[in-house]
Amino acid sequence: MSTIPPINLQYLNQISDDDQDFELELLNLFIEDAKLHIDAALVALEGQDYKALEREAHHLKGSSGNVGAQSMQTLAYDLEQQSLKFSSEGVLEKIDQLKVLLLEIETFVANW
Repeated sequence: MSTIPPINLQYLNQISDDDQDFELELLNLFIEDAKLHIDAALVALEGQDYKALEREAHHLKGSSGNVGAQSMQTLAYDLEQQSLKFSSEGVLEKIDQLKVLLLEIETFVANW
C-alpha cells in the first residue's frame, strides 16, 4: 500500500468544513456505494453490456471525485473511455485495480 493517502484530505477537509465525523460518514457511504457499482461493472462486463459498463464507470468517476479519491477517479475515467470503444481489452484489469483502490480506502477509513 502506498504511503500517500488514497483520499485527498485537503479537498475532503475543504468540502466538509473540517468536520471529521461528516468526512467519515461520507467515506463510509462512498465505500458501500462503490462496492455496488464495481460489482455492477463486473456484471456488465460479463454480459458485454458496454452501455451499462459506461454508466457504472461514470458513476464511480463522479462519486470518487466527490470524496477526493483521485486515483480511483482517474481509473474510473479510463474505464468509462474504454467502454465507449465497445472493447473488453484491459477492462477486467481496470475493475480489479478499482477493487484494490477501494480496499486501500477502506483500510484508510478503518484506521482513521
